Amino acid sequence: MNAAPFLDILFRKTRRQILLGTSPPSVTEGFLYKKGKRLVEIMRKRWFVLKDNFLYYFKHKNDTKPGGIIFLEGCFIEPLKKVDGEDYFGIEIVISEEKGSTRNLYAKSEKDRDDWVAALRAAAQVYNFLDFYDIGKELGTGKFSAVHECRHKLTGKRYAVKVITKQDLTDKDRESLRTEIAILQLVNHPNVIRLKNVFESRQKMFIVMTLVEGGDLFDRLAKRKRLGEDVARSIILKLLETVQYLHSYGIVHRDVTQLVWSPDLNSLAQAREHYGQVIRSR
Repeated sequence: MNAAPFLDILFRKTRRQILLGTSPPSVTEGFLYKKGKRLVEIMRKRWFVLKDNFLYYFKHKNDTKPGGIIFLEGCFIEPLKKVDGEDYFGIEIVISEEKGSTRNLYAKSEKDRDDWVAALRAAAQVYNFLDFYDIGKELGTGKFSAVHECRHKLTGKRYAVKVITKQDLTDKDRESLRTEIAILQLVNHPNVIRLKNVFESRQKMFIVMTLVEGGDLFDRLAKRKRLGEDVARSIILKLLETVQYLHSYGIVHRDVTQLVWSPDLNSLAQAREHYGQVIRSR
């Protein structure tokens, strides 16, 4: 995207700050390469400056007016697989997946490429799930997702993560997914499972939530044959209290089934895959 004339002053000011060393420490800069648009593709060396969530590029290092700008917020940043015989390590910036709008840039070393990928992802505010979590065994599957156990690399705490393949989603599924995330971000109740993080890559979404273990209530009933009246009354009371809480927010749970036993909390949890509205009763 070519810089609009009315932004020239801003660009020159930004560039001058960088040259004078007065820019904030979040600035990353260096040479990258882009392929020319002529019949014979030639790698063209350009000076790139990453400031906040804007990526500026200049024809020469000491230029004060950029040749263009890429607004990175919400973009997906992916390392490209190195092609045998090529001396460059690629970076793909996916600006709009629906429109197929991408930019490919290239570094001269794998380390430079990886450093730029990390900086660009931070600027885009799109983070890699596997940088923060180790993924574990599969706990279950749904219509367009699989649920796995995961472990936070820094704290060692265990969570459940719903891994969703985006290409399998219909428009209705996408709307359901947005509803699920919105609900989990909204509610705050001791009997409702908590949303920890949401990560998104070009192909997948990762929804990290509280891990509830122990298997479903049906299996537990099959072993015990029956629940005592006091236990059943406690379960129903907690479910009704939680459903009432959801109703107070205008949320209708539509499928209060599939209870899961949580041995750590001596509790029962209820989960519905389609909307991901998960209820836990202590």
